[in-house]
Amino acid sequence: MKTEVLDRKLATEESSLCREKSDYDDFYVAGREEAEVQLKNAEYFVQKIEEYVSLINE
Repeated sequence: MKTEVLDRKLATEESSLCREKSDYDDFYVAGREEAEVQLKNAEYFVQKIEEYVSLINE
């Protein structure tokens, strides 16, 4: 069952493609720019999860 608790933007196609490359390509190395984008996406994800947890704990 899909609850739509979190914004679908959190599951970016870019992140999925990067994860698949790193999982399945033999010699995949992320560049600095790509790593910075992934870090920014991860920080946004953590922020949204923290906001959600705060809401359900009220």
